[in-house]
Amino acid sequence: MNKKEILSQVPNYKKVYLVILCLCLTKLIQGQNSLNFGKITTTKFAIQNLNDQVDMPQSIAETIFIDKEGFLWITNYTGSLIRYDGDKIQTYKINGGIWQGSKPLTHTSITYNHLQNTYQLFGQTIPDERVLCFANITNGEIVSKHSPEETGIFLKSHLPTRNQYLFLMSDYRKSLLKLAPYSDSLISKTLCFAINSNEAYFLDHPTNKPEALSYFSILEGYKKNICSGINNLKLLRTHKNSLLILDPQKGILEFSKGIFVKTYPFSSIASDTLTKPKYHIQFVCQLNMGPPVIKLGNTLINISGETGNLKFNRLLEDVYINDIKGVVFTKNLNNIFISSATQGVFHLKKKKFSNTFSEGITNQGYYSTLEKNEILFTSTGKKFKIRTFELIDSQGFYYPSKITDLKGTLYSGSKNHTLRWDDDTQNWKIVSYVNGLGHRGDRLIYAVSPNNLVYYTASGVLATIDNETSYRLNEQIGIVNFLWFESNTRAWLGTNTGLYTFDTKKEILRRIEKTKNLVIRDIHPLNDSIKLLATYGQGLCLLTNGKILKTPNEKFNRGTLFSHRIIPDQYETFWMSTNSGLVRYSNEGLTKFINQESQFLGYQFFDKSDGFATNEFNGGVSKCGIGLSNGKIVFPSIQGLVHFDPSDVPTNEITRKVVIEAFADQEPFTKSTTLSGTVSRITFKISSPNYGNTKNLQLWYRLVSENTSWRILPQDGEISFTNLNSGENVFEVRRVFMNGIDVVEKFKFHIPKKQHETWWFKLIILLAILGIVHAFTHARISYLENAANKLQVKIEEQYEKLIAQNDQLEEYVEKLEESEGSLTKQMVLREKLMAIISHDVMGSLNSIRYISKELDLHKDKLGPSEQQQYHKNLHLATDNVYITMSKILGWIKTQREELVLHHDDFSLLDLFKEIQAYFALPSLLQSVKLENQLTQDIFISNDRQVLSSILHNLIENEIKHNKNTVIYLNSYTTSQKTIIQISNSTSQLDNLDKINEILNHKNDKNTNILKMQGGLGLLLIKELVEILDASVQYNSYQTNGHQIILQLKK
Repeated sequence: MNKKEILSQVPNYKKVYLVILCLCLTKLIQGQNSLNFGKITTTKFAIQNLNDQVDMPQSIAETIFIDKEGFLWITNYTGSLIRYDGDKIQTYKINGGIWQGSKPLTHTSITYNHLQNTYQLFGQTIPDERVLCFANITNGEIVSKHSPEETGIFLKSHLPTRNQYLFLMSDYRKSLLKLAPYSDSLISKTLCFAINSNEAYFLDHPTNKPEALSYFSILEGYKKNICSGINNLKLLRTHKNSLLILDPQKGILEFSKGIFVKTYPFSSIASDTLTKPKYHIQFVCQLNMGPPVIKLGNTLINISGETGNLKFNRLLEDVYINDIKGVVFTKNLNNIFISSATQGVFHLKKKKFSNTFSEGITNQGYYSTLEKNEILFTSTGKKFKIRTFELIDSQGFYYPSKITDLKGTLYSGSKNHTLRWDDDTQNWKIVSYVNGLGHRGDRLIYAVSPNNLVYYTASGVLATIDNETSYRLNEQIGIVNFLWFESNTRAWLGTNTGLYTFDTKKEILRRIEKTKNLVIRDIHPLNDSIKLLATYGQGLCLLTNGKILKTPNEKFNRGTLFSHRIIPDQYETFWMSTNSGLVRYSNEGLTKFINQESQFLGYQFFDKSDGFATNEFNGGVSKCGIGLSNGKIVFPSIQGLVHFDPSDVPTNEITRKVVIEAFADQEPFTKSTTLSGTVSRITFKISSPNYGNTKNLQLWYRLVSENTSWRILPQDGEISFTNLNSGENVFEVRRVFMNGIDVVEKFKFHIPKKQHETWWFKLIILLAILGIVHAFTHARISYLENAANKLQVKIEEQYEKLIAQNDQLEEYVEKLEESEGSLTKQMVLREKLMAIISHDVMGSLNSIRYISKELDLHKDKLGPSEQQQYHKNLHLATDNVYITMSKILGWIKTQREELVLHHDDFSLLDLFKEIQAYFALPSLLQSVKLENQLTQDIFISNDRQVLSSILHNLIENEIKHNKNTVIYLNSYTTSQKTIIQISNSTSQLDNLDKINEILNHKNDKNTNILKMQGGLGLLLIKELVEILDASVQYNSYQTNGHQIILQLKK
């Protein structure tokens, strides 16, 4: 079937899908963001156009180079100079910025002067075309020249032989200013070079003599078949002590101080396929700045080696850009920058990490790895070659936890049993059964002791895999994440409830108390006393002497704090996997931090931009990450295994320069500058080269003169201060590195004293204050004299008043003495009266007692008339008691005006509880339950003693006249009254209306009902209620009960 027949059988909607799929595959093959990058296809580098990454001016890039400090510099045709530090750009305007001359400059260019060890900026003035060196680039900063120099070593040298002075000067201008279509002259460390139609000239700088000029005859070279002719020769650049010239037919010609050294044919530089005529040969060098680079076809080749023995190395392949202006790269080729005349500048960052995409996350989410005989075993049954990570086979099962003993035997846990790898059958075999997993989330965790015993732990059990040795652990320790034997008798267990140690000899489990609230995922000993802990939520923690030391994590996001596994490498660094990438710490940096030699802890951070498929790694089981025998490291992630060689990740791959630019009210100033006293805001812009992850740029700042503590620098690298103190100020920036060797850059400046801080201003203020004090003192003395006179008059007036009051007081004392005598007499009279009343009452009570006793003893012997007589006598005795008590009450009424009530704030709930306690025994004898229904306390202001007497009498009557019932106490308030309720649901009273009428009617003489229902106690209650100016009411309650309502005014 042909293509048309195949397509005719495909439904229309599927055709659309196929077109979309083809477009996606085309984009994928061309590389990331191919519209921006042209066609650069590489899987080894992550490609980024600086126009997309930062606010790069949209202009044609001319020259690019990386200076000694690590900054990338870019010039363009629009007259701007750009500095890039890996994150931010700084744009410098030439005319009106760096160059402040009256005549504008054009054709700006840069070269490196080896003699002065600096980068020089050149420009040509308009219209006189003078070539000026107007600025230098030193230590990552631009330094403008106050007196621009007319360019060139040639203008200052002696007149060379052959009268080549003017030619060399003119040709030198062409090379520096790019006036010719090719670069044909340059300055090296020891010589200058120029080329014309017949000869190549070399001027030796240090000798500074006419004979220092040597030359190579191109015509003679052509005759000797060294070169193919001047029309084919183009300058490449210098390399160390060599000068390199390209001959497209012969290859690379190497000279040293004017002497021809060697020809390197293209066959020795690249394969035949690259040197065929159809491939374009382009030189992408930047004069004498940066390593030499050749573009052959679509391949970039860089040059290294020594004079006479040059090396040609493939830098990058599949570069489909024909307008490349320059190529520079950092140490170890980790970062390559390519400038294009039409598309800007590209940053290619080497991917240091690789993925095996056949490995993904399982449903359980736990993943571990093992190695044997250079084969990597995974939890999902797949096996890889550790050299190439080529998939060997897949057995299609899931064994989450694995371990290797000291003899290289592999073990794996699978639900309820332990498996062992059999080399003969190339399969797993059951070794022993273990206790089932106790609860959800529990899993088998393995470890090997120094005497090569393989242990497992699960469901609160620690045992050898043969179950011959078993220990029961406290299940409250929770889920175990790792098990590690420090010795044969000491094991460490990381759990979701902290870190534990277990002594297998004494069978003692002990928790490290400082880890109580930590979820521990992994442990690694830094030395005998310090251990690294990977925690789930706090990142890396350090255990030292039983204490937990948390590491700084100000620049980490939340996911980075969820760590899983710690693996050391051969470079004394430690790799830690997290939910948001990989973090690398160094032994040296950790030691300095622990010993408090530094309050900072540097690290290296890596994420998807470094080659991962995802930032999230797996954890929760032992060996969720492994160091291989070939030095590589493997970490499982949710999208495959991430593997890398730590040697490909240098600890410090760039220079360690920190540049501080300062601005006073937006005007730039340099170090040691004395600012104006009117400056209101000082801004610092900090830059430091970092072409890796932005989190690896750890910059801190402080203002020493203000005694401020170190603070993390904002992401934009800018910080401003206002209202700074006058005097010497020092602004410091610290760049923290992983190895603990930090860089501190200081910026000193002076703020003059403000007008109000000068001595003469203070003297004037002092004189003014003295004058004010003198005037105030004089006025104060006059005021005090007037006040003293007025006070004397008032004292005399008050003295006369006191004399009068003293006389009046003496009269009061006499009256009090008279009142005291009268009161004494009254007290004696009352005592006599009470004695008489007591005698009368006792007589009547004795009569009643005697009569009732006789009736009780002789009731069967007495006739009707005798009984009638006894009853009559009993009635008379009772009346006598009543009359006597009436007289007492009458006398109390006469004394009521003299009764003083004490109003106190007290709790009704406390009073009810006291009453409950008081009647506990009487109510129990009567089978009565006294229940308090007051749940929310009420505070009232009244006489507590009187109210307590009323309630005691009321409740005593209820208990005395009832059995087998419940009496309820309750209270509530209204806006004007406090209501107290005493309820009885089983005892009904007769004549309630008559009782209420008598209780609430003053001076009522008919009290028979009261005597019948409550005796004399109700009479006392009535009087006490009237004293409190309260009211009491008896009501029916429910069906067969009654209720007493006591109302108190607020």
